[in-house]
Amino acid sequence: MRAVRDAFEESLTALVPGIVVNGAAVPRLPNTSNIRFPGRDGMEIVARLDTLGVACSQGSACSSGRPEPSHVLRAMGLSEADAYSSVRFSFSALNTIDEAQRAARAVAQALRDA
Repeated sequence: MRAVRDAFEESLTALVPGIVVNGAAVPRLPNTSNIRFPGRDGMEIVARLDTLGVACSQGSACSSGRPEPSHVLRAMGLSEADAYSSVRFSFSALNTIDEAQRAARAVAQALRDA
């Protein structure tokens, strides 16, 4: 799963300059990528990606639907605005590197179409 996550992040950072992988410099779950899109509305990104068939969210699965920013991102020192501009992507053992790269291209498309 780490290889899939890393392929997603590498593809996405090449396609969308200026994004930030939250927590990239510290140990983290191998199946989860949390990406900050500075100056963008994370909820809008999630909605656009849903129409493209990419499942993602702004918070953890246990807190989906809550209007406040991720408490984990806030505890990591992100501002409220940065937390709201972040989107979480999760991968499973069933995902392939090709699927991760296609998801990265869909994110880039969603941002261009915004």
